[in-house]
Amino acid sequence: MGTDGLASRLLAVVAVSSNV
Repeated sequence: MGTDGLASRLLAVVAVSSNV
């Protein structure tokens, strides 16, 4: 449950970092 949310947030952060 908590890990799923964390993974989703981490993926978003990585995507934004890669976009920039």
